[in-house]
Amino acid sequence: MIRHLRYAGHPTAIQDRALRDIVAQSPMLRQTLETARDIDLPDWWLVSGAIYNTVWNHLTDRPALHGIKDIDLFYFDPDTSYEAEDRVISNARFPGTPPVEIRNQARVHLWYPGHFGQPYSALTHSAEAIDRFASRTHCIGLRLTDRLEIYAPYGLDDIFSFRLTPNPILNNRTTHEEKAARQMLHWPDAALDRTDIGAVAKGRLIRPRRNDFYQKSGRNLKNSASRPAVQMNPRQYSTASSSPPTTSTISANRAPKSSTMPMRRSLAPIPFRCFRHRS
Repeated sequence: MIRHLRYAGHPTAIQDRALRDIVAQSPMLRQTLETARDIDLPDWWLVSGAIYNTVWNHLTDRPALHGIKDIDLFYFDPDTSYEAEDRVISNARFPGTPPVEIRNQARVHLWYPGHFGQPYSALTHSAEAIDRFASRTHCIGLRLTDRLEIYAPYGLDDIFSFRLTPNPILNNRTTHEEKAARQMLHWPDAALDRTDIGAVAKGRLIRPRRNDFYQKSGRNLKNSASRPAVQMNPRQYSTASSSPPTTSTISANRAPKSSTMPMRRSLAPIPFRCFRHRS
């Protein structure tokens, strides 16, 4: 098998462990996650390109920051004023490069139609924005509390297969293909998958699959509370069964922080733990 595809098609547990190991070896992701945890914005997630591009750089032995122009950080604050978001951006301090782009997902529906020319219903939490990315390959989020949480509503196989798969939950074909063209310039190993594009024209929306724990709980992401979870460090996980550990689902939205954002002391080392999902 071609070396960069060594995790493609593998069980979820193996891909979870591979992603966690790659994150642990990335100073950029670790520093950004630690800083975001300390700032502690409500319902925050580090999302998309900086994550899967880091995976691709690692698997193809490219420089760590190759093709990564910024880091996207989502949060959700019911205060949709421009001034509130601007205060958050002005007060946040992230080390190093690339720059961190911070955006309140409660405001997306206010600017999206003017920017993309399509309607966009209001979001209720940050993970819902991840569900709607133009490519399923982009649909990945990380969050650090006392462990690393992974949110991947469509699984990880598109990332590890270097497959740019459209997400027909919205009619984002143009955005998907424009982004795919840029990504294929930086990562020629990636391939554009057009197979699901027709689902949009036929009116079939393919919804994200939630993890098993979410499905059994009967609760939605917006209102879910923190739940007990299995603690597993990387060494323990490597000897565990093929099923990934079940962790707590996404925590409920917290009250907005004040514009002064006190910093908490960084904890080290970071115990990593996976967020269960289906591929």
